[in-house]
Amino acid sequence: MKPVFSVAKMAEADSKTISKLNGFGVLLMEHAGTACFSVLKRIFADNLNNKSICIVCGKGNNGGDGLVIARQLISYGYKPTVFILNGKLSEDCSFQLQILKNYNTEIINLNETNLDALTTTLESTDILVDAILGTGLKTEVKGFYKTVIDSINKSYSKFIFSVDIPSGLSGDFGIISDTYLSANVTVTFGAYKYCHVFSPAADKCGEVFVDRITIPNSVMEDVQPKLYISELRDFTYLTKHTSKDTHKGTFGHVGIIGGRRGKLGASVLAGYSALKSGAGLVTILTDEKGYESISSYYPELMFKIAENPYSKNEIEDFVKDKQSIIIGPGLGLDSIARSSVKFLAECYKGSVVFDADIFRLFSVNDFEKLGFEEKSVLTPHPGEMAHFCSISTKDLQLDRLKYVKEIAKQLNTVCVLKGRGSLICNKGEITFYNPTGSPAISTAGSGDVLTGIIGALLAQGFSLSESAQAGVYLHGLAGDLAEKEVGRAFVSATTIVDYLKNAFLELNIGNL
Repeated sequence: MKPVFSVAKMAEADSKTISKLNGFGVLLMEHAGTACFSVLKRIFADNLNNKSICIVCGKGNNGGDGLVIARQLISYGYKPTVFILNGKLSEDCSFQLQILKNYNTEIINLNETNLDALTTTLESTDILVDAILGTGLKTEVKGFYKTVIDSINKSYSKFIFSVDIPSGLSGDFGIISDTYLSANVTVTFGAYKYCHVFSPAADKCGEVFVDRITIPNSVMEDVQPKLYISELRDFTYLTKHTSKDTHKGTFGHVGIIGGRRGKLGASVLAGYSALKSGAGLVTILTDEKGYESISSYYPELMFKIAENPYSKNEIEDFVKDKQSIIIGPGLGLDSIARSSVKFLAECYKGSVVFDADIFRLFSVNDFEKLGFEEKSVLTPHPGEMAHFCSISTKDLQLDRLKYVKEIAKQLNTVCVLKGRGSLICNKGEITFYNPTGSPAISTAGSGDVLTGIIGALLAQGFSLSESAQAGVYLHGLAGDLAEKEVGRAFVSATTIVDYLKNAFLELNIGNL
């Protein structure tokens, strides 16, 4: 997993590293500028010789990084045009400027009176190195900084290479005003920042490269970030070896409550997905008419047929031999649906995956009273989560991280907030950002497939957090693999299930 730092956490890491460097922060600046130069060479290779480069530096440490880039370029025979904003410089930026002056290159002091020099230079510039503002911005850009950024946006539309962050964005809050640059490439230091991960700011960063700039492992571990990006290698625990002396019961029994008339397919998709994710047994609770409608889809699925499947007695009987329960997909929004959840709370102590209608049946405060803490995984999409939290979807989307952490903490369980870059939070502590999945998985029934995967992993004995993280990752990966092979328009929920095998095989799993 890859750490994602807040601005404060990154400042802490920088401070601890500088302490190890005997207080010489300028050494970190040297590494940062050198890292940017290396990425420039990697991207453009020999073509860099044919590119005109303009570097615009601010007055702080981001500007100092830009001055190091300029010196590196000059040292290797390139001839960048260097601008630095007029005014008092930070100590380390001033230090780098004095060094650069020894390299006999023109450094243009940019102010209100000669702004046209920048716009004229940009007319023939192939690569603009943006070293104007760093990650620490908390309010909208004002004054001459705003003038410069607005001028660049009006006069330049080629390749922007941003140092740490596109100028005008906030490392923590992303887009905070209309004044910012949109980069083709961003090189950041130490670790990703929130703005590199969460849209819409992430879309303005282009391709993001991360360089550790010699920050020690001990410092990275000591700082302890609260957000990580999941990686395929994080899920090697799914490859656990099992004894040859196994049977279908070894891999768990998943029970599904939902899929009432008109939405029976939701239960079938969840069940099919659970089977394809390694569950030994899957049983759907339904009535006679429901059984007649769906029993022919997948012969591996089992059914518990009851005259009144959502009564307390039937639910109590249904769940007693199940290692995990899925409830919500196609459950409905009436009193019967609401009562079935309450009955489940009274009679089942195992792991439960909640989805779909659950988040419209209950508010978060009402749900908290049911007592599912420490044994549930919640999987709302943004609209459901907003209803659950009694806020607007717009407000939710403005700070997805905040709300997923709050719900996971309040309910003392695992919450998955679906969407682009689904977030998985364990009890309000560590949150994981999922990088897999594309618009191809935004299709009817896709969420039911996800609940099936998570339910299957829970039934096999994986923890709430392990099941949620792996389930979300593999669900998105299956969609990505399907899209690559059949095309985005042809990916349906059943296609995602069919490609789960390919996703699991990415982990070299022959069987679970």
